[in-house]
Amino acid sequence: MQDCVVLDNSTDTGARNIRKITACVIDQNANFEVIHGLLDLIMLKVGAGFGKHYKLELDTADPRFFPTRGLRVLLNGS
Repeated sequence: MQDCVVLDNSTDTGARNIRKITACVIDQNANFEVIHGLLDLIMLKVGAGFGKHYKLELDTADPRFFPTRGLRVLLNGS
């Protein structure tokens, strides 16, 4: 977890900090199960169990991912 700076014209400095979580797995044998296991652990630690509070949704519109390879994580519906 790390703070990231984002532009915000409503503040006197023109920016504010938000906290984000990022994960990356670089391995020739890495697969969906590895990153999904990490996501499950993070959600368990914050009290959001799979299916109960968060779910995964296919994201085919994001150009950063190969078609059918991107997922969106929805927490409490958003």
